[in-house]
Amino acid sequence: MLKEQLRSREATGAAADFAGMLHLGQALHAAGEREAALHAFECAADLGPDSVEAWGAVATLRFELGLLQGALRACESALRLSPNDAMALFNTGVVLAALDDLPAALHCYQRVLEIAPEHAGALLNLGPLLARTGRIPEAVAACDIALKRDPGNAALHFNRGDVLLGAAEFSRALDDFEAALALSPGNAKAEFSAGVALSALGDLTLARQRMNRALTLDPELLSGYVSPLRTDSISAYPELSPERIFIFSRYDRLRSCDWNDYAAFARRFGELVCGEGGVAIDNPDFAYISLGIPVADACRRSLARNVARRIRSPLGRGNFVRPHKAGNARLRIGYLSGDLRAHAVAYLIGGLFELHDRNRFEVYAYSTGPDDGSRERRRAEAGADVFRDVSAFSGVVIGQAIAMDGIDILVDLSGYTLYGRPEAMALRPAPVQVAYLGFMGTQGAPWIDYTLLDRVTLNAETRPYWDEKIAYLPSFFSLCEKPDLSGDIPSRQAAGLPEEAFVLNALHMPRKIDPASFALWLQVLEAIPNAVLWLLAETPQVERNLRAAAEAAGGLASRLVFAPMVPRGANLARYRLADLFLDSLSYNGHTTVADTLAAGVPALTMRGTDVVARVSESMLRLCGLQALVADDRAGFVALAARFASDRDWRSDILTTLQHGQSRLFDNEGRVREMERAYEKMWERHRAGLPPEDFDVSPLG
Repeated sequence: MLKEQLRSREATGAAADFAGMLHLGQALHAAGEREAALHAFECAADLGPDSVEAWGAVATLRFELGLLQGALRACESALRLSPNDAMALFNTGVVLAALDDLPAALHCYQRVLEIAPEHAGALLNLGPLLARTGRIPEAVAACDIALKRDPGNAALHFNRGDVLLGAAEFSRALDDFEAALALSPGNAKAEFSAGVALSALGDLTLARQRMNRALTLDPELLSGYVSPLRTDSISAYPELSPERIFIFSRYDRLRSCDWNDYAAFARRFGELVCGEGGVAIDNPDFAYISLGIPVADACRRSLARNVARRIRSPLGRGNFVRPHKAGNARLRIGYLSGDLRAHAVAYLIGGLFELHDRNRFEVYAYSTGPDDGSRERRRAEAGADVFRDVSAFSGVVIGQAIAMDGIDILVDLSGYTLYGRPEAMALRPAPVQVAYLGFMGTQGAPWIDYTLLDRVTLNAETRPYWDEKIAYLPSFFSLCEKPDLSGDIPSRQAAGLPEEAFVLNALHMPRKIDPASFALWLQVLEAIPNAVLWLLAETPQVERNLRAAAEAAGGLASRLVFAPMVPRGANLARYRLADLFLDSLSYNGHTTVADTLAAGVPALTMRGTDVVARVSESMLRLCGLQALVADDRAGFVALAARFASDRDWRSDILTTLQHGQSRLFDNEGRVREMERAYEKMWERHRAGLPPEDFDVSPLG
């Protein structure tokens, strides 16, 4: 009937007066006839182009129908008529937020509240929008103001709880969700979010009960749920299980060097990933996390195998078509990586692609990560015979592309890391498949035949916990391209360092610092009276937590110097201001240690038990600096103190480093060793023999 009225009014022309069309649009909207309502409102706007109300109604309907650009044009028409109309500004903010123009949306909401401080919609939306822009303290403050004005509003309590979840204020968030539920019983979103907060707090049983109750109330809840947790914005597998939320929330604290309950968390992490007391979890994100947390090698391998089963199980069979390979054709090596960009892996491999012997090998590169336009990206594109950006494709499509290219040996440079695509490897697109460099643990995957390591980094005690067969390179497993050190060296004063101090460089990314390493560095600081410890201030929280830990350990906070995050070139230039680099123990510096040695600064490490804790030892041995590999913590402190006080020994170390650099940064020689490994793998494959461990013979 209402649609017939619309057609009748259009037909009569003069009878289709402005007020009548506006009233008809409102009636159609109330009846759920949104397309017809929009048509009526657009007619009203034509008849009354000076009506802010009509343009607002057009904007609302266009927004509801997903016509965002049209909605924005209608909002602009309303604002031209009345720039200070609160509702027009609010509507514009809503549309701009949906279009991801967050700064403009924020401006609109702030103008609304200047004009109408009690505007309910702006009060409701401002806090969450500030949180989306990363301005968490301002978001919390905005939510506080809104609740002071309307303390009985369940939606405002929910919004503040959501913002507090993103700020890792889990107890306070839980209080707000409970308040929202008290005001609005049966609110499924608040019930589920209470479960998220409980998960982060470690009460996994109650968390699961609350989350299940929410899904009973609203079975479609998860389809529209956007997690506010910081870690979920970068995860490839952001599933909302209580176990995963708990692990990631605690790991997020570790990344800020908040080590409260560190030992208890490490123990709980081991129990969860190994399935003690329940089903073993298999989220691929945990495989990388496990490398830096003190858990048993057997537990890491168990987790990797669970992850591999999860990745492989939904894929079905590959059944790829491969072209015929002539017997005398060059070997085709394919490199699959999400890190062909400004990333540590790309810094290390440098000219790997271009260094291959083109008389024996063809090089294909498959990029699964973003194109950041960096020098590293352009070099990778130029260095390969064929470079394919496959970041937008599924694992099946990537696998078929690799198979159609006739790749003989496929090398995974990412594994279980961000932008890695293990599902493409799992489909077996190449006859021989190798894991290398990017993920420094076993993948526990039947689709990986070999990995490239050396006998120092992977020793006999750890070897049983790697499922892959090992091709042992003769000296050091990793490529290490010497970085560009041509940048101007800043003065110590400009870097905030005392001119006469003995500078201990510990510019690790904070996620690699563990409490045992930091405690050891503080012992070194105490042993060298004129020393300062130089650290990276990735975030204000990192600096605050490390200063508090140093003060608690003996009033040493004043001897910490924090460096800001700077571009790679500036970071490399300032390395040369240090006297000695202190390695992290649980997860050694890799690119960081290589860069430090390239800058002519010796590095001190300690013999570790895990693969990621022995990389620096292998590197230092290659440089002839095994004297800087301590056997234990006391030896670490003694070596640092000797280096600071014994000028003759320090001079000998610096001379050895100068000569040893040529071996460490001989990427051309290491590529020749890798090629020998590839040829050995291919010979075994052609002979119908299974993969086996083998040592690569050194170059003549």
